Amino acid sequence: PHPLVGVVGPDVGRHADAVAQFREALRLDAEQVRWRRLLASSLAKLGRTRDAERELRDVLALDPTNTKAWEVLHSLGIRY
Repeated sequence: PHPLVGVVGPDVGRHADAVAQFREALRLDAEQVRWRRLLASSLAKLGRTRDAERELRDVLALDPTNTKAWEVLHSLGIRY
């Protein structure tokens, strides 16, 4: 699948599909902050909070000023 296909998944509520596609895309480019953050958002929507937190921490390790990642973390009740 094309790496950007996952971007469509969350927009139409297909979070499980988006997770699979983002994981594949990140296998090809692990430092893609936007894809990792969107992966985390889809994981959170699926109730996979710990997985989402791990991905968000990876985002913040790459980009500590990523406000969207901070917002998702805080929405999950996680302080970092």
